[in-house]
Amino acid sequence: MKIAVLIRDYDFSGGGSQKYCVELTNRLSEIHDVHVYAQNVVTPFDKITFHKIPRLFTKPRFLNQLIFSRLTRKAIEQGRYDIVHSHDTVTHADVYTLHVDCVKTKWTNKKGLAKFLYFLDTLLSPRMLSYLWLEHKKLKPSFKKKLIVVSGYLERNILASYPKTKPYLSTAQPGINIGNSLNKEQHKAVRYGFRKEHTIPKDAYVLLFIAHDFKRKGIHTIIKALEILNNDDIYLIVAGKDNPNNVTFSSNIVQTNTLFLGPVANMDDIYPGADTLIHPTLNDTYGMVVVESMLHQLSVIVSNKKYCGVSEYINKDEAVILDDPRDAINLSKSIDFLHTNIEHRDSIAKNGFKKAKTYTWEHTLAQTLKAYQESIDA
Repeated sequence: MKIAVLIRDYDFSGGGSQKYCVELTNRLSEIHDVHVYAQNVVTPFDKITFHKIPRLFTKPRFLNQLIFSRLTRKAIEQGRYDIVHSHDTVTHADVYTLHVDCVKTKWTNKKGLAKFLYFLDTLLSPRMLSYLWLEHKKLKPSFKKKLIVVSGYLERNILASYPKTKPYLSTAQPGINIGNSLNKEQHKAVRYGFRKEHTIPKDAYVLLFIAHDFKRKGIHTIIKALEILNNDDIYLIVAGKDNPNNVTFSSNIVQTNTLFLGPVANMDDIYPGADTLIHPTLNDTYGMVVVESMLHQLSVIVSNKKYCGVSEYINKDEAVILDDPRDAINLSKSIDFLHTNIEHRDSIAKNGFKKAKTYTWEHTLAQTLKAYQESIDA
């Protein structure tokens, strides 16, 4: 097949949706003729043909989104593709992989006067009107259109606002690169090399936090929890795109023991240096970092399925699942429990490792190809 893939940023080290797109599209290109239409290509692949879509400006973002939708529509009309697959919000794809909550959710979750006031506020917002129009076009039911979601969490979110999409929905969870797991000696070498480089004691208890939106993923609750413990044996590694200056500390110990790495191109160099991934997210449609951490034999502390999609597929033997990710006292207890109960921590890590190996990109690819065929046959 000749396939067009649409995404504004083709970047393996970007957010979850970008990484998902890169992993899936590279595999598609092994068996089909794949063309990627993007404004920014950070991680090109030899077997893919890339087409640059101009980014005329970055702000306001909604105008860039509208222009990207328009320009890709004009471009793919000349390509005569069998399938147009979008990982972005555009008006004209055959198959969409959906990664984020609906914009309309902000309406759906409000009632009474609050809903009416939000409606009035939306009427006065070109940004919201643009996003809602694009989303309506994207999710408008069509016999040929197929909608792929990354989790049950996201499926429920979409159906709450767009119930008519149900016949067109299917699920393709993110996979994992099984080959990235290290043997015992490799893991040990990377672990102590990382700690030596960053002056972290060999026997310290190290938490890892990964996010491109620190606040939404729960960093302030993490800092409060660590300040409750105020333990100089506990370190926090923070990786991702956000401003560390927005994180405030009231404990010198916690501030000294917190290391901000910024964006990390290859997280495989970081995972072994930690003991536990901490992910008290307030909103995450899946949470690829959770499964990746499990594959690297880290124990995991994660929000429950109300807040994080991946938690629907794991249990208490494979992770510490938080009842309320906003509760710093409870989070501090979970951190302290894993810190002091090494045997239980190792048991969770071992069970999580077994679970992680069941998630493969080959399964994601198979589900995507199934959606392609259903669209073509419709």
